[in-house]
Amino acid sequence: MGHLIDEIKSKFEVLKSLDTDYEVFGADTHQYILNPALSAKEISQFEKRHDLKFPQSYRDFLMEIGNGGAGPSYGVFPLGLMDYGYDFKEWATVDYIHPTRTFRFLSSFNNTSILYRGAPQERDFHSYAEYQVEYRLWEDAYASELELEYWLVHSLDGAIPVCHRGCALSTWLVVAEGKEYGHIWHDDTVDKLGVYPDVGVHPDLTNKQCRVQFSEWYLNWLDKSIHWLNGKNLEP
Repeated sequence: MGHLIDEIKSKFEVLKSLDTDYEVFGADTHQYILNPALSAKEISQFEKRHDLKFPQSYRDFLMEIGNGGAGPSYGVFPLGLMDYGYDFKEWATVDYIHPTRTFRFLSSFNNTSILYRGAPQERDFHSYAEYQVEYRLWEDAYASELELEYWLVHSLDGAIPVCHRGCALSTWLVVAEGKEYGHIWHDDTVDKLGVYPDVGVHPDLTNKQCRVQFSEWYLNWLDKSIHWLNGKNLEP
């Protein structure tokens, strides 16, 4: 893992020197400022307090790079915090974050049928106007309840938020034991796109996709941003 940390440090300085005008998405917010790193003791105390065991990739980042700050989109959250309006809030106080629960997903998941359960069907009405009236009555009675259910079904229990990408889109790190432990996942439920894992191309297997750990996710952002700034037209 040490080689990834060294690569991150090196490429971070390259990106910072290239993006003096903060052209990369979110850079004008974090301005390439990293928070002071944490000690192994501080991390261990946090883990004990919250009954967690962080993946080594994430621990290395916190100890060797920084406790959040500059990073993908609007930056990496400091340990234990998440976005809340224009500030931060402790995720331990948020009722939909449960890192000690089982992480239940093994692949991308999006069940939008929940949102329309019991909704009137246009084919059952003589006119579109009649259908609209009934649909609005159904919507007023059930839409909010079903939307909450949709969010709960897609909750990333067993993971912690590490970054927000704007407009309530977020990125999470799985910390619960299991097959997905240590992997990065994305939550796009606000856009009705569900949850899905971040993937990369395995270095030893042509076109074979693999799960992405925290340091790899961060390094991916550095590579794409540097390439984009160098005019290779890759989205950072």
